[in-house]
Amino acid sequence: PRMSIQGWYHCSSVPEGVSGATLNRLKEVGGRGEDTEGDYSRWKKGVGGPGGVSESGGLTATDLEFLKKYINETYLTESSIAQIRSRFEKESSIQLRSFLLPSWSSKIKELITSHDLEDGLGRGKSSAEKYNAGEQRKGWKVIGPAHKQRMLEFNDGDDELGTILKKLKADLLTSASYAKFLLCCTGLDEIVGYRGKIRRFRPGLDYTVAHYGIFTERSVLDGTLCFVEGEGKQVLYDE
Repeated sequence: PRMSIQGWYHCSSVPEGVSGATLNRLKEVGGRGEDTEGDYSRWKKGVGGPGGVSESGGLTATDLEFLKKYINETYLTESSIAQIRSRFEKESSIQLRSFLLPSWSSKIKELITSHDLEDGLGRGKSSAEKYNAGEQRKGWKVIGPAHKQRMLEFNDGDDELGTILKKLKADLLTSASYAKFLLCCTGLDEIVGYRGKIRRFRPGLDYTVAHYGIFTERSVLDGTLCFVEGEGKQVLYDE
C-alpha cells in the first residue's frame, strides 16, 4: 500500500527530510524515464517554420498586439520580461500570478466555483460518496491509472468551462507569438513542438503521485496555467 497526501504546501524555508520524498528517490535511481505524456505537435502551417519557433529578435509589434488580447500587459513589457528571465535562469522556474486578463480569468473562476458547488465538492464537504462527480458533463473523462493519477481531462464536448479552456489552448497557448514569449522569458534557443492537456482536479478526489512516467526522455519546458478558487492571500509571503 502507498499513502499520498495531495495539495499545495507553503512554508518560509525548505522542510527537514525533503530529500527522502518519493520524487527525489526516483531521481536517485537514474534512468531516462518513460515519457508517457504523448507525442508533440508541430506549430500550425506557416507559423514558426518547419524547425520550430526561435526568439529571432524578440517579440514584434504584431506579437504584442496579439498577446495583449489574453495576457496581463504587466508581463509584456521589456523590463518585466528581463526580470522574469533573470529569475528563471537562476531558479529554473517562475510563477506569474494574475497572468490572464480579467476578461478571461474571472469567467473561468466563476465556472470553476460553479462546477464545485454543483458537484458538492470543496469547502470542507465530504467527497466520499461523490467519486464520479463531474463526469456527467460532456467532454470530461476520468484519466488514470489510479496507482499513478486520477483527474478529469477535457477533449471535445459542450461544457462551457472546457470549451473556454480549449479555446485558450488553441488560440493562445499553441501560437507562435506565445512560443516566442516563452523563449524571451526563459532564454531558450528554440521550441520545436508542443503538447498539452486540459485537466480538472476535483477537491478531495483527484491526485497525481511521483512515478517514472513523469520523467521525459529529453529536456522539456513545462508551462502550467492553474486556476484555483480563492484569492491567494495564503502565499503573500512569497512576494
